[in-house]
Order: sequence, then structure tokens, then C-alpha cells
Amino acid sequence: MTRRNRRVVKMKQIKRGSMENADRISNLPDVIIHEIFSFLDAKDVVKTSVLAKRWRYLWTTTPNIYLDDDLFPSNEEDSPFVLFVDTLHRLYNAPKISTYVLVIRQPCNSMFTEGWVNFAIEHNVDILHVDVANFCWPIEMPSCNSVRDIILELGGGDLLLPSPARFAMLESLSLTNVRLTAALHLNSDHCPILKNLNLDNCSGLMHLTVDCPKLVHLRVTNCYQLDQLVVCGPKLQTFALVESFREGSSTSLANISAPILQELTWADYFFDKCSLGMFECLRLASVCLVLGYNEETKGPYFKNALKFFQQLTSAETLTVQLSCFTGLSANLELLEVLPTSIHNIHKLSLLVGHDDEYSLRGISCVLPCLSNLQTLSIHTVTNPPEEQPSARFLNADHTGALNNLKEVDYCGFSGEPYEMDFAKNLLENAVILRKMIVVLAGELLDCQKKKTRVVQKLLNFKTASSDATICFQDHCS
Repeated sequence: MTRRNRRVVKMKQIKRGSMENADRISNLPDVIIHEIFSFLDAKDVVKTSVLAKRWRYLWTTTPNIYLDDDLFPSNEEDSPFVLFVDTLHRLYNAPKISTYVLVIRQPCNSMFTEGWVNFAIEHNVDILHVDVANFCWPIEMPSCNSVRDIILELGGGDLLLPSPARFAMLESLSLTNVRLTAALHLNSDHCPILKNLNLDNCSGLMHLTVDCPKLVHLRVTNCYQLDQLVVCGPKLQTFALVESFREGSSTSLANISAPILQELTWADYFFDKCSLGMFECLRLASVCLVLGYNEETKGPYFKNALKFFQQLTSAETLTVQLSCFTGLSANLELLEVLPTSIHNIHKLSLLVGHDDEYSLRGISCVLPCLSNLQTLSIHTVTNPPEEQPSARFLNADHTGALNNLKEVDYCGFSGEPYEMDFAKNLLENAVILRKMIVVLAGELLDCQKKKTRVVQKLLNFKTASSDATICFQDHCS
């Protein structure tokens, strides 16, 4: 066989093998090909129609549709993306959509969002994800008894929900950067099996009521205008409220009923009309009570802060922004209403302002209540301290307290006299302390003489525990 003939035979073999491979793919059942389509955006899925006769209409029944106008050139007068989506919808031939994802970055396309969302709902969509960067057109969303998961990011655009809304199968709802009407009410009639609710940067929302028997996770963050919050969640396990209540409102109200709540984050105002109940199943709590007081309301603020703290006594791990304790050490009336013993808290993490003597003395008054505390972590932050109360301090009695404290972590220790007093009291009263980790503040690291003096003074303190060691590190863990 000549060299030319061998080459011809080899090319035929390669071509025959390629055809056989193509045949194997084409012979796959539709459900497998649709699964392959689920990894592609709609534009590439439609392109498969030219591969072979078998593929010509397969894209019209794919259950997963991913639309992104970043894959199309921008043209405000005659948008190729709008033409593509309208054509896809017109030729689409499946009765049900599993996943419908719509990403819009070009402002000229956003006006069509509502119609495209309605198309997905009309096709009994399971998962609906809409992400619009710059949205100025309102969306009126109809009820839907098929959708299980809704994620809407509307670039500040208006979202009008039906009244009454009905989403019988909805399990997860996430609204981000959406403008809502003043009141949003979700209950068992509207969303009977809702498990996850996330509201982030939802402007216009003033009254939020959530009464869903299946709800497990709830987050309300950066809504800023909230005035009333009512939550009834018999199965609620995690709840986060961050910077959502309106500042300075005299009508603010919060009523949270969550008997099996396990994790709580509260970084917001706390006020008179705030009822949280006792979270007996609470494991983790992170608290930063925003300072919303002036000279006239300082007393009520500290009372509310202490009231809030008492409602978290079931937590095993507690992280606290210490501004809520600034007035405690100088107020006998507040000290008298402190609980005598808090048994559950095993780990306490504190964020204290740099040079904030008042907060540190305040927490010294709380430590004797923490009878089972095992780990104490203190981290200084660089934010300047808020207006402080009088410099008249009351002494905290640590006799018999801190009997279970095993480890202390102090990050940002600057060696101020009040910090030295705090460390000394811990070392003298923690009878089974094993380790105190100290990370010195930056100004000490820059001055060797002062650093040596602070280190030596700490090492010279007497310890109640014979096993206690003081370790110095360069960085916070």
C-alpha cells in the first residue's frame, strides 16, 4: 500500500470514529442531553440546534434556562438580547421550567423584566433567579403555586407583591436591593412551607410581620426604615437583624417569638417596646446594640441594654460589642438588677473600643455572673469611643467567680492601667486558668522599652492557678 493510500485509509478511520462518537452522543435520551444543557447559557444551548437533525429542536424543551445580556452587544434602539429572549420564549415548547435565571446589566433591557418573569411563572417554574443591576421599572409579581426558590436582586426597583400573595410551594425567598411597599406580611396562608427568608437592603419597608410555621432561617439586613417587626417562628433556628430599624423613632416595636432559636445576631437598636422572650435553646449569640441615646435618654438606654443581655443568658457562646456596657460600672441601680448567676455561657467574645476604659470596667461587673465561663476573648477595635458616663467607678467583686475560666485571649493589649487591673483580676481569680494569650497593641511593638515594661509587669502578677501561663503573640488568631 502506497503512502498516499495509507493516509486515505487513516483519514477514513478517523472520520468513521468521529461519526460513531457523534452518534453515541446523539443517541442519548433527551433527559441526559438536557442535563448537559444545564451547564450552558441559553445562547450556547440554542447553538446546538445546528449540530444535527436530532438536535434541531432539543433546546426548545430544556427545563433550565440561563439568560445573561452580558453575552450580547449593547444596543439601546434594537437590543439583540431582547430579540433573542423573545424568540426563545415564542419557540419554547416545554410545559414546565425547572430553573430560570435572568441576569441583566444593560439598562435598556430592564424594562422587559416583568414580562420575562411572568413567562417563567406561567411555565410553572421551580427556581426563579433575577439579577438586575440598574433597575427603574416596577415589577408586579403574580402568585405562583409551583415556585420553590425565589431570588430577586432588582437594583433598587419596585417590587409589587399580590395581595393576598399565595406561594404554596415556596421554601426560600431572598430579596436584595428591592423597594417594597410600607408593609409586608407573610403568614401560613401566603407561604405555608417557607423555610428561608432573606431581606437585604429593602427600602420602603416599615412594618414586617412573619408568621410562618415552617420558617427556619431569617435575615433582615440594611433595610434602614423598619419601624415594627413581628416574628412568630415555632421552628426558627437562626435569626439575624442588622442595621434595619429607623433611627430615633418613638414608635419602634419588635416582638420575636422563637422558642427553639439556636443562633442570634442583633446589630441594631434596642428599645422599650422590644420583646424577645427567653431563648432557652440558644447556642450562639452576637450582639452589637447601637447607641441610640442622648444625655436625657442615657439611663433608659442602659436599662434596655441590660434587659437585652439578660434575654441571652441561655447562649453557650456570646459575642458582644461593649458599648452596651459602658454605663454599667458607674450605675448602682443597674448593678442591682444583674442576674446573680448565668450558667450556660461557656465562651464570651468581646469587642472593645481602643482606650475604652468604661466598657472594660463594665464587663468586669458582669464577669462574676458567668459561673461557667471557660473561654474569654477580648479584641480591641480602632473606632473612637462614644460619649462616656461619669468617671465614678464601682468595684466589682470577683470572689468565687471565674472558677471555670480556662483560657483568656486579649488582642490589642496596650498596657493602660485599667487593662492591667483587668488582667490582674482575671489572673488572681481564675483558679483553673491554663493560658492567657496576649497580643500587644501596635504602639507597644514600636517601643521596645515600653513593651518590656508591660510584659514584665504582666508576668509578675500572682496567679490563682499554678498551671497558668502567659503567652505573647504578634498577631491575633
